[in-house]
Amino acid sequence: MRRRHFIPVLALLFFPAIPSSHAQENPAPSDAKPHLKILAEEPRLIILAGGAQLTRGADGKRFIDLVQRHYDNKCPHQFEVVEAKEGKKAKFNAKNWAEAVWPALTRAKGKNLPIVVLAHLPPLVTKPSGDLLIRDAKDVERIKAYGDVFAEYAQTLRKHGADLVVLGLEGAVGPDKSNPKAAGTFAHLRLVSDEIANRSLPGIVVGPRVFQTFDKHRHLYKKKDHHITEDGRVVISQLWFQALCDLDGVAVPAWSQKALAELLKK
Repeated sequence: MRRRHFIPVLALLFFPAIPSSHAQENPAPSDAKPHLKILAEEPRLIILAGGAQLTRGADGKRFIDLVQRHYDNKCPHQFEVVEAKEGKKAKFNAKNWAEAVWPALTRAKGKNLPIVVLAHLPPLVTKPSGDLLIRDAKDVERIKAYGDVFAEYAQTLRKHGADLVVLGLEGAVGPDKSNPKAAGTFAHLRLVSDEIANRSLPGIVVGPRVFQTFDKHRHLYKKKDHHITEDGRVVISQLWFQALCDLDGVAVPAWSQKALAELLKK
């Protein structure tokens, strides 16, 4: 019998492993390469899910356009975008985020294609609890607890038909949330990304390490707000595309490297 409920736990973001061209900024996680190539010549059904920074309107289309360009506009893949839910309630419930993808997975099964879910999770997936904040690498049990939440999220999608789930666990959050010495800082969520990567779960990998890039390029935020600029949204699309290249072990196209470098300039 399939489990459809997450353990009720804490709050958190999402970040994935970064492009080979920017490995110095966002080192790739230590997990093995996925068993399923994403940017292959054979067709896949790619589902974009999670937060608005990857899925909503122009953001989803922008990412798909990057993949299309990789194939010189002869992309063999099909895409479906599960747009982010509105409101704080959705952001705080990990179970809701998993359930939002189920209809797309059900439709996908009838197409007889390998299914890849790119899950760009929102900064807060469950409400934070003061006794569960991650303060440093010594908070082993807390890191494991967060890892359990995201592992079960991804495993739920796998049970519902996804052949590969790429998790973005570390969101682009504002400068006021990124002090590495602050208790429970979002910057420490990289430890959760590492935790998931080191588990080497079948069909589950970590994607772009978004926060690591944004923390070094503060001009991508709107002043001291936690919201990101339009350039920041484009950066996220590029980081996701480059992360897929890195996971597949293929070179990041020069046009993508150049575009990202320009965006990161102040």
